[in-house]
Amino acid sequence: MATYLYRLGKFAFRHKYLVVAAWIIVIAVVGGAISATNPTFSKEFNLPGTDSQRATELMNENFAAAAEQQTQASTSILIAADDGLAAHSDQIDQLIAQAKTLPDIVDPEKIVNPVTLAEANPAVASAVLGDNGKVGLIQLNQSIRIEDQTQANKTAFLDLMAKFRTGGLQVEGTGSMMQVQAAGGLSEMLGFAVAFIVMIVAFGALIAASSPAGFCRWSGTSILVGGIPALLLSLATKYLSLWAIQAAPFSWHDRWASDLGDLVLDKLRWIPERIIDQLFSPVIWVALFVCLVGVVFIALSFSVRDKAGKTQKPVPSSPVAAPKAQA
Repeated sequence: MATYLYRLGKFAFRHKYLVVAAWIIVIAVVGGAISATNPTFSKEFNLPGTDSQRATELMNENFAAAAEQQTQASTSILIAADDGLAAHSDQIDQLIAQAKTLPDIVDPEKIVNPVTLAEANPAVASAVLGDNGKVGLIQLNQSIRIEDQTQANKTAFLDLMAKFRTGGLQVEGTGSMMQVQAAGGLSEMLGFAVAFIVMIVAFGALIAASSPAGFCRWSGTSILVGGIPALLLSLATKYLSLWAIQAAPFSWHDRWASDLGDLVLDKLRWIPERIIDQLFSPVIWVALFVCLVGVVFIALSFSVRDKAGKTQKPVPSSPVAAPKAQA
């Protein structure tokens, strides 16, 4: 096996450009095939042997309908009006009529005006109306699973709510359609680019670490990269917090009208100051120590390089006299 691996590595080294080009072609072909076929990945998640998995299995066996309902997409529309929802009943009816046309809606006959429902059945009024008829709830159910929601569904729902936010009626939503995350685009590409740069730097660090001087230099640099931001952040947080306690715009005195209150707060001001000092002072000292260690490593790297760079000068050899020829 070692022989084959040696030959493979030797071939890759001798034909490095060809190997890199071949890998690029393979990645492009695989990526294109995935995009063209659009495979469906499994969305099942199991943790065998855990309590939560056993509870899920029991619920699926004994309460299959309830378990299935938990996985179905469901979204709530919250409506509110300061002058009461009854004054906006016609507008709410139009909202509900268009909500029934949203993608994958099931049981549209159950999507009703909460004002009308409360008037027809006072027993359920508390479940759909609140704040003396100023707040209402409209429930939407869909025939798809929560994880199958799309950005198009969310966009249609947002457009619907924005359309009816007029005339003093406030319309907000919560639920599965509001939880859809936009597909990654430029931000993900930038993330990959940054990760690639970090990998290049890390690979360079490994190469540099092959010598004692490189190891010390890269170790010191890495330590400083982590220590300096921690030191600056902890210093800024500590002193900004102390300034916020003592500064006039944030002074606690403005919250009290009596001299007794001012006196009490002046006497108790030391408590938050002491807490802030106890929280951040150890962090500051540790960060400062880490930065000093990084400086020591960097200084040591130059010392190691200087010692390694010094080579003994060759001692000139004394001339050897040629032997005299015998007579």
